[in-house]
Amino acid sequence: MQKAGLLLGLCARTWKSVRMASSAVARRNPLENKVALVTASTDGIGFAIARRLAQDGAHVVVSSRKQQNVDRAVATLHGEGLSVTGTVCHVGKGEDRERLVATAVNLHGGVDILVSNAAVIPFFGNLMDVTEEVWDKILDINVKATALMTKAVVPEMEKRGGGSVVIVASVGAYRPFPGLGPYNVCKTALLGLTKNLALELAQRNIRVNCLAPGLIKTNFSRMLWDDQARLESLKATMQIKRIGKPEDCAGIVSFLCSEDASYITGETVDLSVMLGVEVFAELPAGRRRHGNSQSSFLRGSARTRWTGPEQAVKREEPCKDDPARGTQAYEQKKWVLLTVSEEWVTRKVGTLPPFREMARAAGDTHRA
Repeated sequence: MQKAGLLLGLCARTWKSVRMASSAVARRNPLENKVALVTASTDGIGFAIARRLAQDGAHVVVSSRKQQNVDRAVATLHGEGLSVTGTVCHVGKGEDRERLVATAVNLHGGVDILVSNAAVIPFFGNLMDVTEEVWDKILDINVKATALMTKAVVPEMEKRGGGSVVIVASVGAYRPFPGLGPYNVCKTALLGLTKNLALELAQRNIRVNCLAPGLIKTNFSRMLWDDQARLESLKATMQIKRIGKPEDCAGIVSFLCSEDASYITGETVDLSVMLGVEVFAELPAGRRRHGNSQSSFLRGSARTRWTGPEQAVKREEPCKDDPARGTQAYEQKKWVLLTVSEEWVTRKVGTLPPFREMARAAGDTHRA
């Protein structure tokens, strides 16, 4: 009897080990044999997402507006032994969206995953200066094309019993970046699009979620992190003392596309680790933001408040640098409170030029 008990115990432990090993294999490939489309995926965040999905077992179709970008990305990922193909796709063109879906269907038999990452940023400045042409372009690419790209993949996902859509928005949807009004508006719209698509597509077993990255180390944000002094001032405002990497976005997207997230839909993951949008302001040394945490940098009439080490404010005097711009509070002739306009900040603090340079460096396209 004792031997029989030992034998049963050994069998049970062996079976448990086999199950654990099988589970470990599955977890190493949580997206095994899934087919994923990733728009704007030959550089930066999109490329990192494509790589991670492929590493997790998916067959990935990358895309870009330029063939040379597609060829380079595919060659790189093939060199890593990953299952990746690619095609040219301008998401604003219906025929290109159809070709992207057809590529996945013809090569892999369908579509399980869509990551909508494509976006443009054709303007920097005040909202009141945005032309109708700019509004049309940025809304077409950043919002309408995302909705239509999702519409194009839904029939293929239904054929496979469901799927997952992840929309890449931005923390600018919550905390607007100065000078990027149309971009902020579009990213806010994507949060609403995510909620509505999730509501409508749930009955088809298609989940829709959103990622809102903050400061991520890409070519687009180079002007903010390429200078070491500026980088250190940015890190000082963050809860996690480093700027994000594209790979930080990729892991979250892979999770949202996996069965581990099968009960999550309509949600947005805020990947900003910021205490506030002041991370994008170049503050004088020792300054920190003061006031309502919900107020944003250059909000409304382009005003903001900063406080230094001094706490008490004994009196206020007209701003000596520019009386027409506002007031400046003093204690022992030390600046502790300042109300300014956007022009004053640009001239005195240098907050806005990095965004202007970023927009110029990025050209017409935010992500490849």
